[in-house]
Amino acid sequence: MNWLYAALLGQFFLGISFVFDKIIIKRRTFNARLYAFWAQILSGISFFILVPFGFGFSQLDIVLYALAAGAVFAYGIFFLFKSLELSEASLVQPASVAFAQIFTFIISMLFLRTYLGFWETAAFVLLFLGGLFFLSLENKALRPKLFLFLLASAFFFGLSNVLSKMVFSDAGFISGFLWMRIGGILAVLPFLLFRSFIAEFRSNLTDPERKNKFAYVGNRALAAFGFILVQYSISLSHPALVDATSSFKFAVTFIFAVILIRESFAGKALILKISGTVIVSLGLFLLSLLSFADSLQAPDNNRYIVWGLTFSQKAARDMGADPMQIFEDILRDIKPKKVRLIAYWDELEKGKGMMDFSFLDKELGLAEKYNAEVILAVGLRMPRWPECHAPAWARDLPPGELHDYLKRYMSELVLHYKNNKNIVLWQVENEPFLLFGECPARPKNFLKDEIAFVRSLDNSRPILTTDGGELGVWFRASREGDIFGSTMYRRVYPRFIGPIFGLIDYPLSPGYFQVKEKLVKWWTRRPDQKFIIVELQAEPWAPKGVSNTPYEELVESFSPEFFKETIEYAKDTGFDEYYLWGAEWWWQLKFKKNDPRYWNIAKDLFKSN
Repeated sequence: MNWLYAALLGQFFLGISFVFDKIIIKRRTFNARLYAFWAQILSGISFFILVPFGFGFSQLDIVLYALAAGAVFAYGIFFLFKSLELSEASLVQPASVAFAQIFTFIISMLFLRTYLGFWETAAFVLLFLGGLFFLSLENKALRPKLFLFLLASAFFFGLSNVLSKMVFSDAGFISGFLWMRIGGILAVLPFLLFRSFIAEFRSNLTDPERKNKFAYVGNRALAAFGFILVQYSISLSHPALVDATSSFKFAVTFIFAVILIRESFAGKALILKISGTVIVSLGLFLLSLLSFADSLQAPDNNRYIVWGLTFSQKAARDMGADPMQIFEDILRDIKPKKVRLIAYWDELEKGKGMMDFSFLDKELGLAEKYNAEVILAVGLRMPRWPECHAPAWARDLPPGELHDYLKRYMSELVLHYKNNKNIVLWQVENEPFLLFGECPARPKNFLKDEIAFVRSLDNSRPILTTDGGELGVWFRASREGDIFGSTMYRRVYPRFIGPIFGLIDYPLSPGYFQVKEKLVKWWTRRPDQKFIIVELQAEPWAPKGVSNTPYEELVESFSPEFFKETIEYAKDTGFDEYYLWGAEWWWQLKFKKNDPRYWNIAKDLFKSN
């Protein structure tokens, strides 16, 4: 957590110093040229302080890049303070950051041959819209001039960012940083050639109000301290994660701009500033995550991976055959060593208090016969539409009463199978926090209560909790269980936009799951918690159901090639255990449609176990 504290404290000082910059500029002792000039001259102090810690000479081209990076940064400072002369601190700061990020990427495309993907495009649209929100607050007469100053500042900052990246990759931080400081000083020395600046310079030196000079120097020191803290946090963590804390700086600027200089925060101005800040922060956060994802080491696709599958008797019945026959064919021919079985409450207790475990007993007996370890899913919310599977007699019960009957059922089930050695995990509920399906209201903390209840009955097995892979937030579910399982779907039919757009592919790279896993483990402070993919899409998403959709349409939407691509995509996400969803459909295609392609792909995959 040290990097986060350092980053937030650094952003806090940077936010305050920007408000003080506005106060100092309003006093007219310093204008934008003087501000930029002294900022670069004072930065020369860092040269003498840091030289003993590693300053060195690099190749000539790297030195030139560093000098150029420092020079254009100085001009970025100049135009930033020109913007601050015209407008409010709480407007200029987030708008300048937003536009600078856009120019950084545009220039990167030219210099570093980067490209604009879907999510990068989305991020930059957010940044541009957020910047426009802030510009719309300014007086119409000043708006064009402010826009030009902000764009000029953003261009120079963006160019400096790209050049700095090129320098640091070769020269190291200290040497590169110090050469850039020299470049900044060289960039502002030509100001002394202008008579108007000489007059401003002399007036500034002879100003009797010493407090203005002390205020300026003190504020530059405050900004430098904030900058050092941010750089220190980068050394402890990833730069992209530190960048994501920039929104805290905006909030600090807003608060102190209200307290110290009474900037406008009412009515339309308040709405637009809050909206613009949220939009810009989302854009920065998205860019930070993308940058972090790009930096992650690609997983080794030759690593040992455990492949399992889920078997649903309800899905099997829809195929028009005996579920036990389908399950045995799968176990005998595909030979999965791990399966997830589902205890549907509406099948095991069709009448109140009338438990019937005969079918599940047979399933577990087959799994034992073929040496397959079992995850047994228990609870109200289980895989397959409508997601919640309460028996008819319990569906209209009040939440508290329903919960009591559910626990009574779970008690009998867990005790009945407690001594079954093939069961290695209890899965309690399925995607309990995902807003999908037709489910009744649940009591507060129902998942925590159910997990504690199952543990009280059997503390010899770990508890698996799950959440949706693409839309689930993971934090709550992973915190409650011993092992966390995510779903992974690539081609879906959204309920609300599906009728308009049809099937859509999630525009998510494998890195999305890697970043999500790392962030959740960091947040929950459980870095060693095991994460698995408990439901990997291996059949089409059919709005009317697989059994009610023509064969040709299903194969077109989820071809064998797409099945293979999905397996490779899953490997690239870096997990070590995956459970495929769709084995019943493969069976139907092989034995009823004379199409064994999907069955054979899965069979070849499971040979690696």
